Amino acid sequence: MNPHLHIIALDNPWPPDYGGAIDMYYKIRALAAEGVKINLHLFAYGRNDTGDLADRVQALHIYPRRRSPMALFSSLPFIVRTRINAKLVNNILENPAPVLFEGIHTTGILQQLKDLPAFLRVHNVERDYYDYLAHNETNFFRQRYFGRESRKLAEYEPQIWGQVKASFTLHPNDTKRIAAYGRAVEVPVFHPFERVEIDTEKTEKFVLFHGNLSVIENQKAVFFLWKKVVRPLGIRMVVAGKNPSEALKDLARQNPHLGLVADPTSGQMLRLVHQAHVHLIYSDNPSGMKLKLLYALFRGKQILVSRALVENTPLAAITRAAENTAEDWRAKLRELWHSEPDVESELRLRNQVLGEHYDNRRNARKIMDYAQ
Repeated sequence: MNPHLHIIALDNPWPPDYGGAIDMYYKIRALAAEGVKINLHLFAYGRNDTGDLADRVQALHIYPRRRSPMALFSSLPFIVRTRINAKLVNNILENPAPVLFEGIHTTGILQQLKDLPAFLRVHNVERDYYDYLAHNETNFFRQRYFGRESRKLAEYEPQIWGQVKASFTLHPNDTKRIAAYGRAVEVPVFHPFERVEIDTEKTEKFVLFHGNLSVIENQKAVFFLWKKVVRPLGIRMVVAGKNPSEALKDLARQNPHLGLVADPTSGQMLRLVHQAHVHLIYSDNPSGMKLKLLYALFRGKQILVSRALVENTPLAAITRAAENTAEDWRAKLRELWHSEPDVESELRLRNQVLGEHYDNRRNARKIMDYAQ
């Protein structure tokens, strides 16, 4: 008999166009391919098209996220309180099976499901993420909200880690931290790639940074990389991604050697990733897993990454890492800019490492080893 699993998604996984959605969508695909009968429960707020999800699951339930301002005064974090839904609880209890909570956001009903095996996918340690947002936000009211949410999460998250049967983490740092409260099992991010493909066509050389450009972390990265690393070396840089801020648009207008590709199509993005001589994966917020790093590893040439993102992970063997100082980034980038990758050996090594650790079907089986 095929195993059954309830998955509670914090957001609609379709389309898989940002990190959390990508992990959820390709996890569902991999579990379904392994014969798991999935009852998918998702919160839709602004993303209402479910694509092919209904074809991949046994049942699909959609719930509104009730973002009442009154939820701000709850003792629970806002991201948790606004996803508590009585109908969701009833739908699960009518068909008892193990439950996978996607993100701490969805765990507000955990106590009502205490007789069912419960598991948590940890996309981020959210306390840290909201603390990062609070320290980088300039709007007073949003800063207050992020700070208060971080404090609530600091109390709430460890309680949940101790109550679920296992937390499935993305990064060894999170695994070590959560293991102090309960069982933590590292399950790498799920993704759309099957094999490494590196384009050897000679094109005009440039370095590439890509990501969601409305996110403050990525905006800070662009300003740091351009002003402190790339421009001083006289290198051409391209920045690509969704919703660039006006500040980024102004920066590109003022600097002819800085190209900005706003809201690229998937085809445009793939061409840029294939053609870039060096990929810059910089972050001063090393939580979770950066999907753009996997994208670069499966499709790009040379990769320079913040050391904290790959330290103590298998990816350290197939990337070039730099400390988050301008001096180290300039030195490492200068070396890569003047070198050519050995494509054959690079393909062999990446396929070996990524195939061993980032195989979706294998990682789906790992989840079900615990959930059955």
